[in-house]
Amino acid sequence: MSSADDTITFNVSGTITLYLSQLPNIVSGQGTLTINGGSAVTISGNNNYRVLQVNSGATLTLQNLTIANGRAIGVGAGVLNDGTLTVTNSTFSGNS
Repeated sequence: MSSADDTITFNVSGTITLYLSQLPNIVSGQGTLTINGGSAVTISGNNNYRVLQVNSGATLTLQNLTIANGRAIGVGAGVLNDGTLTVTNSTFSGNS
């Protein structure tokens, strides 16, 4: 495991739909993760799943991304944030 910062940049456009579960939790001790949607990327919870979870002590930056159609009982349908979350030029839509 590395504590170096990392960036995921999408070079495509469209919707990524989650079918079995939310994305893996963002955990502490791994450095800052940046997810850059590039031109037009949506990550959809398919109205069944939370999209992302940021654990305590973890750091996530979202850029140029749409988080849509997340679903959770309680809070955090799009993103459940217990860490540090920075959001730039991004949209949250249809999360419940």
